[in-house]
Amino acid sequence: MMLNAAVILLTLFNCATGEMDVANALLPTSVSHSSSITNASMLMQKIIADPNVFISELASTNPTTIRNVVAILEGLLLTGTTSKTKFETDLSDAESARSSKQLTKNALTIEVENLSSTLATKTEEKRVAGLEVQTAEERKALMKAEVDANIPMLTTEITALTSVISLLRDLIHEDSSEILNVPDSSRSYSSKAGEWMECGSSMLDSGGAWCAGSSKAGEWMQMDLGSARTVLGVVESGRAGSSQWVTSFTVQTSIDGVTFTSETEPFSSGSAQADYNLVNAAEARYVRIVVYSYHGHSSMRAAVRVKSE
Repeated sequence: MMLNAAVILLTLFNCATGEMDVANALLPTSVSHSSSITNASMLMQKIIADPNVFISELASTNPTTIRNVVAILEGLLLTGTTSKTKFETDLSDAESARSSKQLTKNALTIEVENLSSTLATKTEEKRVAGLEVQTAEERKALMKAEVDANIPMLTTEITALTSVISLLRDLIHEDSSEILNVPDSSRSYSSKAGEWMECGSSMLDSGGAWCAGSSKAGEWMQMDLGSARTVLGVVESGRAGSSQWVTSFTVQTSIDGVTFTSETEPFSSGSAQADYNLVNAAEARYVRIVVYSYHGHSSMRAAVRVKSE
C-alpha cells in the first residue's frame, strides 16, 4: 500500500510542478515496477529531507491537487505505513510469536525431562528384576543339585525300609495270616473311570487297576470278604504300567456294610506293592480303602490280609 500511495503522490507532484499534466497522469502508463519504486523512494526522501521545499513546489498548483496530496498523506498516517507505529506493531507481533514458541519449547522441555525420568526409573526396575531373576535361577540350580544328590539315596532308603518292614510283617504273620485277593465281582467303588481293560480290575494281580471317576480326596474302594473275618491289614499297590498311584489312604471296616469305622491314621503309600497293618485287628466283613491323596490319578490295586482260620 505504501508503494501505491507513493506512486500516486509522485504522479500528483509531477502534475503540480508542470512535469506532467493531470490528463496525462490519468492515462495508463508503461512505467515499470522497478522505476516506480525508484521514483517513489526518491519522492519520500525528498519529503523527509525538507518538507518546506516540497510544500513550496506544490504552492503554485491548484487547490484540488493539494487536497488530493493531503488526503493521500493522511491516509498513510492512518494506516501507519509511513510511521514507526507499523514497525512497532511488527516488532510486537514478532515478540508475541517468539513468546508463544518459547512457551511451547518450555512445555516440551518439561515433557522430555519427565519422560527421561520415567525411562531412568523403568531402566532401574528392569535391572533389579534381572538381578532377581538371576538369583532365582541360581537358587533353582542349587535346589536341583540338592534334589539330584539326595533323591537316589532317599529312594534307596525307602526301598530298604519297605523291604524290611514287609519282611518283619511276614515274620509277625507267618503261618497265621493270609491274603484275600477278593474277586472283582465282590468289589464296589465310589466311582469308576470306565470298564475298559486297564481300569476294569482292582485285584492285586490285575494288569490294570481301579481308576476313580474323578481325581479327588474321598474316593474309595470296598471289598466284601463274604463273611466276617479278623482283618489284620491291607496290601496295596499302584496302577500297573502307569504313573498313577495313591500316596495316602485310610482303612475303614464294617460288619454290615452300612456303618464303617476308621481303623487307622492315613498310611503313606507308593506305587510298589506293600503291606499296611492295622494297629489293632478288627472283626469285619467289609473293608474300605479311602483315598486321601494320589499321584497322577486316584488308581490302585488292593487285597486284604486276614487271620488264617
